[in-house]
Amino acid sequence: MRNIDLVTEAVPEPVSGDHRVLAAVYRDKAVVLRRVALATTRDPEAAGDVVQEAFIRTLRARGAPSEPDELFFYLVRVVVNLTRSHAAKAARRSARRIPGRPTEVRDPSGDQASGEGGPLADAVARLPRRQREVVFLRFWLDLTVEQTARTMGISAGAVKTHSSRAMDNLRELVEPRDLGEPGRPSRGDDHEH
Repeated sequence: MRNIDLVTEAVPEPVSGDHRVLAAVYRDKAVVLRRVALATTRDPEAAGDVVQEAFIRTLRARGAPSEPDELFFYLVRVVVNLTRSHAAKAARRSARRIPGRPTEVRDPSGDQASGEGGPLADAVARLPRRQREVVFLRFWLDLTVEQTARTMGISAGAVKTHSSRAMDNLRELVEPRDLGEPGRPSRGDDHEH
């Protein structure tokens, strides 16, 4: 892809390992990383910026892994950390928000963190940031508890706690009938068979 060429041209001599591995990970996983960033930031432009910054920082990093799978997990951690920085900046900006200015930005590619993804995507978007991160890392990226803990920089026990709380919140936010699950009455329904 041309995008990685632009990155490698900006930093002609990468400090970390073979840039061909980074280019391959970019080609194979940039879309996945963008979706993780989009789910956390809920802003398509910011998500793209976060992923671009993650690749640039990784290109310049000393000691970045050179094996593709490890490099991907390293990039996930960089993306998660950068989205946290974005969230802090967004919170500061929201204190200065201009009345009447739109707060939601639609992604023309259709990758929405909420709105068009159905009731489950909407519910995940409403979770607190840490719970949302755990849901995407554990269940969307299919990382183990240990990989998720390492990626987020928290303990495995904290991952389990955030995961459990996220599942409890999702059960409250989404009715089974909204997901099209036949045979599972929602709470409060007293159907006798």
